[in-house]
Order: sequence, then C-alpha cells, then structure tokens
Amino acid sequence: MKKLMLDAIAHAEGFSGQANMRKVVIRRQTEGGVRIIEVNVYEIIMGQADNPVLESGDLIYVHEKGVF
Repeated sequence: MKKLMLDAIAHAEGFSGQANMRKVVIRRQTEGGVRIIEVNVYEIIMGQADNPVLESGDLIYVHEKGVF
C-alpha cells in the first residue's frame, strides 16, 4: 500500500498554525546519497501538483512561516 505525504502529515495531526505549507521538504536517503524533494502542499491541495508517494525512511520537514 502506498503512503502519500499528505496522509503522513494528517496522521501526525496536520499542520500547526506556524507551518509554511508552501515550503515542505522530503529528505530521502538513496544509494547515491541524500535526495531533497521540495514540495508545495498548497499546490497539491489546489490540484496543481501530485501528492508524493513516500518511501521507507523518508523524513518530512515543514518550515515555519517567515523562516527561509
């Protein structure tokens, strides 16, 4: 069964009020090193982007508003 990023975030009780939904990062360890996948959750919600499928070991980082 595929685990989608938004499902994982919902399972973790969703976004806080300080979350920047336009700046989410998936950190994925691959044989070649670390791969960083930048995701704009707002675009997923609006139907403008796909909800990424997570792989075992993926870490999701949600930036705070106003933090670069």
